[in-house]
Amino acid sequence: MIKITSFYPFQNLLRVRQEFYEDKAIVKLKSLTFEREFEFEYKEATVVFDTFKSNYSQTTFGFSLLGLMLFPSVFFHNFIYAHLILLRAEQALFILGLLLFSTSFKKTWRIYVLDKNDDTLAIIEQTRQTRDVVPQIMQMLRNKSEKLREYTSTNPFRGGVYKFEHVEYVLSSLSKTTERMYEKEIIGYRQSLFGKSVYSIQYDRLSGKVFRGKSGIDFAGWLLALGAFLMIVYGGFDYGFAIPFHIHISKSIFYTILVLFILSVISLLLNLIKQEFIGLYNKNGSVEYTLNVNRKNKSEVEKIIKYIQSKIPAEEKT
Repeated sequence: MIKITSFYPFQNLLRVRQEFYEDKAIVKLKSLTFEREFEFEYKEATVVFDTFKSNYSQTTFGFSLLGLMLFPSVFFHNFIYAHLILLRAEQALFILGLLLFSTSFKKTWRIYVLDKNDDTLAIIEQTRQTRDVVPQIMQMLRNKSEKLREYTSTNPFRGGVYKFEHVEYVLSSLSKTTERMYEKEIIGYRQSLFGKSVYSIQYDRLSGKVFRGKSGIDFAGWLLALGAFLMIVYGGFDYGFAIPFHIHISKSIFYTILVLFILSVISLLLNLIKQEFIGLYNKNGSVEYTLNVNRKNKSEVEKIIKYIQSKIPAEEKT
């Protein structure tokens, strides 16, 4: 039996214990808000893929802690400075938030095990403690699952023959997605500042029914977040630590924040400009796959949709 215990302090103190036996695994989850225990047989696993990403929950927690500490620094400045214990506590929490936010961008490998409905059966975080047992777990899955498909971000495209390749840049998430259409599936590879991941969509999951629509182009989020972060850090050191910044540095930070917020306002207005997209439904009636459409790729996107429809088994089409 292989036992792996993982702790996620920024997800409601979530503790995950996974026990891998010869032909099944037992997963136990416990946090401040819920508890759950279930088991699955390895033959239920159909998909294994990995990601190499930063810790988003830690990023959010660190950012929130920084913002929370700025509030008393600004509005209760005199009172806090009159009580040394409160001042040191506030300064310590601010530095803690800054460290948590900064270190959250360190990327780690995680392996996801899914069933035929794309429900997550297990998540294995690769660390120094688990890297020796991960190959053993993978081998047990391969031995018991007859339909196991494996994908990895280190080599997302397996070198087979594909019909189309579609590349898409998303400014709102600062990401680039490359998709290739193979004989039986779509394989996608997504890269961003926060990591990389791989995914697949089997044609037999789709119904062939087309969905068309339009939506606004949203990329104000990261501009606002960056502007808020600079403002919080500047304000935190200025009010919480009484560290005077050089006048030129203060002006540079001020103008940077101002430019970011102006760009955010402009981007909110640009959000009113709608972009066309086209998608395909799955057998459950939900949109499973979408592609953004513009003047340059419209013809190519239509060909991709028709190709995918031609690959859907006749009994799956509606």
